[in-house]
Amino acid sequence: MALEGREQIAAMEPYAPPPAVSGGKNKDIEMLRAVAVSGVVAYHAPAILPSFQGDFADVFARFNLAAGVDLFFVISGFVIARSLLPHLASASSRSERMRETLAFWIRRAFRIIPTAWLWLALVLAVTAAFQFDSPLLGFDTNLDAGIAGAFFMANFRFAEAFGGGFPYGATPQYWSLAVEEQFYLLLPLLVLLIKPRWWVLVFVLMAVADVWRPHGYLVRVGWTSTLLLGVMIAIWSERPSYGRLAKAFTKTPGWLALLISLAAIACIALSRMLGPMTLPERTALALAAGLCVLLASFNRDALCPPGILQRVFLWIGSRSYALYVIHFFVFMIAHDIAVRAAPQPVWPLEFSLFVLLSSLAIIAALAELNYTYVETPLRRFGRRLAERVSGGAAGSQLGGKQPASLRP
Repeated sequence: MALEGREQIAAMEPYAPPPAVSGGKNKDIEMLRAVAVSGVVAYHAPAILPSFQGDFADVFARFNLAAGVDLFFVISGFVIARSLLPHLASASSRSERMRETLAFWIRRAFRIIPTAWLWLALVLAVTAAFQFDSPLLGFDTNLDAGIAGAFFMANFRFAEAFGGGFPYGATPQYWSLAVEEQFYLLLPLLVLLIKPRWWVLVFVLMAVADVWRPHGYLVRVGWTSTLLLGVMIAIWSERPSYGRLAKAFTKTPGWLALLISLAAIACIALSRMLGPMTLPERTALALAAGLCVLLASFNRDALCPPGILQRVFLWIGSRSYALYVIHFFVFMIAHDIAVRAAPQPVWPLEFSLFVLLSSLAIIAALAELNYTYVETPLRRFGRRLAERVSGGAAGSQLGGKQPASLRP
C-alpha cells in the first residue's frame, strides 16, 4: 500500500496553489469556524431567554443555526485529512504508518481532551457547590453527562436523553465532540485497511449511506456524512482540477466572491425550510456546508475583507472550540440567576439584553483564558510529543509541502 501511495502521489500533476494558500494562516477557514460557532451560540440563546419566546422564537427557529455543528464537521474533516492522509499514503513501512497514526492521535488528544475535561470538571464542581432550580444544573444529571463526555460517548447519551425525554445536563454540545473523537480514532484505521485508490469511493458510499438513513436522535450517534465530505474535499484539493478552480476563484472580483460565500452560508441557514430532519434538508445542508468549506479552502479573504471586522472573526474562529464548549453552561447559570432576580414569565427586553450581553461577555473572557492558558500550551506540547513519536519526519502533502494553516 505504501508503494502504491507513493506512486499515486508521483503520478499527480502538480499545481501552484493560490498565493494566499502558499503560506500563513488560512483566514477563510478560521472565519468559517467563527460563523459555525456563532450559529450554535445564537441557536441556544432564545431557548434560555423568556423574552425571545413566542412569535420571535418561531421566526428564529426557521433558520437552521444549529447546522453550525455540521459546518464544524466539514471543516474538521477537511483539515484533518489534509494533515493525516498524505503521511499514511507515503509511509514506507507498517511501523512508520503506526507511528504516524499514533502521532496523529496524540495531537488530537492534546487538542481536544484538556479543554473538554476541564469544563466537565468545572460543571461538576459548580453544580455540587450550588443549588440551582434548573434540572439541567443538577449534580447527579451532570455527573452522568460528565462520565459520558469524559469518555467521548456523549452522542449515545444525547440520543438516549432526547429520545427518552429526560434532561441531558449542562453539556449537551459534547455529543459532537464525541462524534469527532470517534471519527479521529477510526479514520486512520479505515484508510490503513483500504488502498489509496479506493479511498474516495469508500468515503462516498459511507457518506451517502449516512445521509439516507432514517433520521432521528439516534442518527446523531454516528453522524459522519459531513465529516466524510470534508475528507473528500481535502483529497480533491490535491487534484489538478481543484487547482484550476482555485485559480479561477482567486481571479473573481472580491464582491462576487463574497456574494458566493454568503449565498452558500445562507443555504445552510435556510435548509430547515425543506423540512427538519428530512432527506432533502440533510442533503442540502451537507452540500451547502461542503461548498462553504471548498470556497474557504481557496483562502482569498472571500468571507470578509481585511479590517476590524475580519480581526473580530479571526479572534472568534481561533477561540471557537472554547466558545463552543463553554457557552451553554454559562447560559444555563445566567438563566437560573436571572429567573430568581426576575421571576415573571416574560422579561422586559432591556433585562433580556442585559442577561444576554453579560453572558456573552463572560463566555468571551473565559474562552480567552482557556485559549491562552489551556489550549495553546498543551496543543504545542502535544505537537512536540507527536513529532518525537513519528521520528520527526516532516510531512508533505500530496503534491507539495503542507501549509502551516492546515496543521491540526
